Parts: sequence; structure tokens; C-alpha cells
Amino acid sequence: MTGEELLREMKVRGLSQAALARAVEIDVTKINKVVKNKRQLRISELNRINALFDRIDAGIVNDDSNARVANLPFAPNAFGRQDLHLSGRTIPVYGQVIGGLDGQFLFNGTQVAEVVCLPTLEKVPGAYAVFVSGESMAPRFFPGETVYVHPNYPPRRGSDVVVQLKPEVEGDPPEGFIKKFVSRNGDFLVLEQYNPPQTIRIPADRVVSVHVIMGTSG
Repeated sequence: MTGEELLREMKVRGLSQAALARAVEIDVTKINKVVKNKRQLRISELNRINALFDRIDAGIVNDDSNARVANLPFAPNAFGRQDLHLSGRTIPVYGQVIGGLDGQFLFNGTQVAEVVCLPTLEKVPGAYAVFVSGESMAPRFFPGETVYVHPNYPPRRGSDVVVQLKPEVEGDPPEGFIKKFVSRNGDFLVLEQYNPPQTIRIPADRVVSVHVIMGTSG
């Protein structure tokens, strides 16, 4: 999320920098630097901010002056032992997704592991996880991390997503990648990656699914 994107999302919800900083327990000076594109958010910080935005949009948090991290679906140290302990459900891991389009993960339906899911995914049918390989989405995602995926949550601009594409050869399993969602229409799915920075346009008829990443652990 760029500084301009964060500032726009704050304005939509009527949040000042101070109110946002209080709600997600990030120093207001860091929020100010992020808005000015002088610093980047950590993954855990971005997850807390997105969770707060989602709750405000849903009408769960109506008074930003009273918003606290305790109201968020993730704890401050997201995806730590406390979070995993809260959920008794396990979800399948379907292998590795590649950070960049220089590699691919084949969604062949083979379960390679099983992990305890995030509390926010405990009641979500079809929730799954994948292991990350490749560094083209660093510093957001690094090799070896586990990403937790919601198959029904609608992506919005700036969402991290797992994208499944139709294979080049008919009959092969779909290819999968992690990217940042920009937009989607009848012609193209538009994505971004970090290393090297680039915008990627994929023909709409190649897209099987776009699933939102709800969190990560590594």
C-alpha cells in the first residue's frame, strides 16, 4: 500500500492519522512517514490496518476515537502462537506459490501439509493455505512463509491475492501466483509486483480465480 493509497482509504473512512495510529497501535510519526512515502508498512501492520478498515466498512467500529486493536480480528502480533491457539480448525496447504511470473505453482489439488488456520478463517468454507517461493513480492512476502487464503472475500485495490490462471496446455492444472490486486474488468486482470516493480495485465479469459490473502506466518 502506497502512501497515497493509505491516505485515500483514511479519508474515505474519516480517519485522521492520529486516530488510525491509536486504533492499530502504530506510532503516529510512522503513519505520517508512510503517508509521505518515506517508510513502508510491515506485513503485520498492514494487516491490522486492513482489518480495521474492513470493520469500519461493516459498521462494527463506528467511533474511530474508541477503536482499539482489541476490536480487530487479528492480535497485534499477528499470526503468533496466541492467534493459532484461538482456532481449533486446520486447513489444507496446497503447495507453493511463486512470487513472480518467472515461476509457477500448479494447483493440482494435492495437499502437501495441514496448518491451524487463523481465527478469521475458522468458519470459512474452502479456506486454504500455500507456501511462498520466490522473492518478487518481497518485502511483503518471503520464501518459506505460509499465506492464509479466503476463497470468497472480494478483492479490492491493494489487496494481496493468490491468482489462479488457466494453463497453457489444456488439461494441465491451473497455475498460481501471488500478486497485488489493482483492478479487474471484462478484458484484463491488472496486478502489481515489487521485484522488479511492474504492472502485469492478464487476459480475463485466462483467470480462474482471484483469492484474497488474509494473513501470513513465517
